[in-house]
Amino acid sequence: MYPRSIWQGDFTVLGCASVRYMAIEAAGYEDMSSATVMKDCNEFSQGNLLQFDKNGNMRVLRMDFYNNAVIGEALTAQYPDRETKANLVPYNHTTRSLANAAPKLSNMVLSLDGDNVIAEWAAGTDDEFVHDYTVTLRQGGEVKVTKKVLA
Repeated sequence: MYPRSIWQGDFTVLGCASVRYMAIEAAGYEDMSSATVMKDCNEFSQGNLLQFDKNGNMRVLRMDFYNNAVIGEALTAQYPDRETKANLVPYNHTTRSLANAAPKLSNMVLSLDGDNVIAEWAAGTDDEFVHDYTVTLRQGGEVKVTKKVLA
């Protein structure tokens, strides 16, 4: 499950991943099969496993079926409380924004291959995940090229 796809307002919504043929938003990413389909789209199979206890509390396991693994920590949601709405606080936009830290990135190494600039860096780390990178090459303050790369 895409961590940014959980929403809480007057109720909780979970966006689900794809169990087959993974696609993503059209955002001009490099090295794609089409605007929304990744070249390795068949190497992903993800979804949510929902578990409920006898009190109606929910636990969401974000599953990676392709690699037979659980993704990240389980998400939990209390049984709805109509008076306090405390069950709608843990994953709302404000709570998650305040708890989120910026990804940590390593140093980038640049090299030349003829007229091409090759940029290499280690994968970024984050408290949730790194979705993509936007790399901009400037010369003398002028933008020469910008590339968007999925993590």
